[in-house]
Amino acid sequence: MYALIVLAASFLFGIHASRKPIGPQLTPVLNFIIINFAMPALVFKSIYTMVWKPEYTYIVSVPWLIFFCCLLLSFAFGAYMRWDKKVTGSIILTAGYGNNAFIGLPLIEAIYGPEWLGVGAIFAQLGITLGTNTAGVLLAACCSDADRMDWKRPLTRICTFPPFIALLSAALMRGHDLPVSVVNAFGYIGSILGPLVMISIGSQISFSMSRIASPGLVFGLTYKLICAPIIAILFMSLLDFGDELRKVLILQAAVPPGITGVIVAKEFGLDTSDSANMIAIGTVGGSSPFQFGFTPAASFIELIYKPACQR
Repeated sequence: MYALIVLAASFLFGIHASRKPIGPQLTPVLNFIIINFAMPALVFKSIYTMVWKPEYTYIVSVPWLIFFCCLLLSFAFGAYMRWDKKVTGSIILTAGYGNNAFIGLPLIEAIYGPEWLGVGAIFAQLGITLGTNTAGVLLAACCSDADRMDWKRPLTRICTFPPFIALLSAALMRGHDLPVSVVNAFGYIGSILGPLVMISIGSQISFSMSRIASPGLVFGLTYKLICAPIIAILFMSLLDFGDELRKVLILQAAVPPGITGVIVAKEFGLDTSDSANMIAIGTVGGSSPFQFGFTPAASFIELIYKPACQR
């Protein structure tokens, strides 16, 4: 319980800090520490100490399935609403990928314990990070006015992304015995991730009231916070997932939209006018430390399909 209180206090402190003179300089510094120090340490320790189970093979399928379902539904709804392809592409990149590295990992540690962080790391890195920089970049190129696709930038981004490097390093080191003190050191460094992330998110909360109820915003949040966890539940009902693993994956599927997809959309000149509100409202209403990423619809469907998921 204390971990949840820490996350809530950090989130509120971030909102408070954003109103101080240090606010504009705070977020870039925190994000640099998160990406280059705390998150790689947590990912390395989680993957290195994780006890692998056969059902973990299917973990990566969940975020990819959520993205492609978002792709199909967004193009269908976009055609009905007569959206420009730049609008549709931006909504897919925002609603199709969650903020799992920043929000998902701290929530897993707070709610289910550090032993499940390896599952979250696999979901975030091989699902969200890899997907955003491959399928996401390809989609952005197709929806933009770019004449050709340049794969050098996304490939470089993947190969030099510190948490991804940490994941590969931990996978290679699993067959070797590291000193317990070294493994514990990674764990202690990684323990600061949750508070830093919630301070960073709180310091970035802002709303644009002029687009608070736009169709794109409503569609994107409805898909990410309600449809995505339901899709995950239906997928897991077809496979033999353990009860705890199922709950962890539902939590990860319900994590609100992430900033990485928006960055990709901006790089290719897509229309991101709804993206800021989608992230802000989704972070506060969908997976703030007070709601933990679960939506009423997802919880209801999870209860209905629980017997099927346990078969």
